[in-house]
Amino acid sequence: MRTRHLFALLTAAAALPAQVTFSHSDWPGVALQFDARLEPPGRAADYGTIGSVMTGRDRQHRLISDPGQKRYFGYDFRVEARSGAFQVRIEPLNLTPEELREVKVDPAWTKLSLPNYPVIPEAKAGDTIAIDVLVNPSTGHKIVDYISFLRRAPGEPAAPQDFSLADAALEVNAPKIRVNGRLV
Repeated sequence: MRTRHLFALLTAAAALPAQVTFSHSDWPGVALQFDARLEPPGRAADYGTIGSVMTGRDRQHRLISDPGQKRYFGYDFRVEARSGAFQVRIEPLNLTPEELREVKVDPAWTKLSLPNYPVIPEAKAGDTIAIDVLVNPSTGHKIVDYISFLRRAPGEPAAPQDFSLADAALEVNAPKIRVNGRLV
């Protein structure tokens, strides 16, 4: 199974929030924009996390990892088109150890669960929904993922944006090295 990864770095330098925009052929007329924010606003430097959205066979995965604390959290989501609207199902994160390793998450890290897994019965282009993905009861801080349904004309390419190293994944399979035309 091929997996497509989109990464956004959420660090003090990028200063939470950071956004990831994602579209799928099953969602005509919209793209989803994920915007993770710290609420109430505080020191983003305390949350050096990396977020990604990955495609799966029958669902997508939203993953946020915290390498400094060796923990990760997120959720699976399904978006179903329903006559001009979309139903969104949020489910527990379900990634294999191999899929976690692909995005630089050690399967031995602590997996945190969302406070709840809602079903949003109807969302339309232009709507934004909020999902609490992590809550710290001792400080009252939480990370909230805002999912915006952006209008997009069929066949319209994504808006141009600056490309950085964090936007790409590199995979090397069966490498061969030649020096002066000879296999080393």
